[in-house]
Amino acid sequence: GNHDFLNSPTVESVTAYKNQFGDDYFTFWVDGCMFIVINVQFYKDHTNVLALYDEQDQWIDKQLLEAKAGNYKHVVVFQHIPWFLNDINEPLDEMFNIENVTRHRMVDKFHAAGVRAIFAGHYHRNAGGRYKNMELIVTSAIGAQSPPPQQNANSGYRVVTVDEDKISHKYVDIKVSSSNSVFDFNLVRFAETRCPPSATRAVPVMKEDSSEAKYRTACAMSDPSPYRPTGYRLA
Repeated sequence: GNHDFLNSPTVESVTAYKNQFGDDYFTFWVDGCMFIVINVQFYKDHTNVLALYDEQDQWIDKQLLEAKAGNYKHVVVFQHIPWFLNDINEPLDEMFNIENVTRHRMVDKFHAAGVRAIFAGHYHRNAGGRYKNMELIVTSAIGAQSPPPQQNANSGYRVVTVDEDKISHKYVDIKVSSSNSVFDFNLVRFAETRCPPSATRAVPVMKEDSSEAKYRTACAMSDPSPYRPTGYRLA
């Protein structure tokens, strides 16, 4: 996303990310389901990374050919910035969605390949909509909620259940203390079981920039060890 690659990615920012975390786009498979993770920042602005943009675009086409031919139970896409927030034909938002021509081109390709769910974030609010029989789900942040806040909006995470014939999901609020420094115990317990011990002491830091009236979040980790995705790229 934009916090990883900058709003306008450069070869240097992409290289730095890959050196620290591994591939910026990849595919993995679980129990007959295909999951495609993409670097959507290139579709927001690829001015400085045209060759990398073309490389990923061609790679996505190959993944979608595999999706069509593979007879998978589900094909799911993960990305940071959503193609749209609520409606496929909504106007371009400078920060929070992708411009209309690119949006339609990509969403049509995903739908034609059998993708039925796209999960995104970035908005720091819950949102989402449908295009034909494909759902785009925008999940809010564990950190600050973007103003203006939705009614009863809280920080949280989304639990996704994948069944043989459907994908369902539910947003779960996180209980936060008045100082915004104590997370719900269940989330901490989840982190302790899923992350290396040195990475569980995450300190949420909430910053307000009054000049822009936008909230940003930062997470100070006790150990910045790299985590590499266990996915694969099809040749």
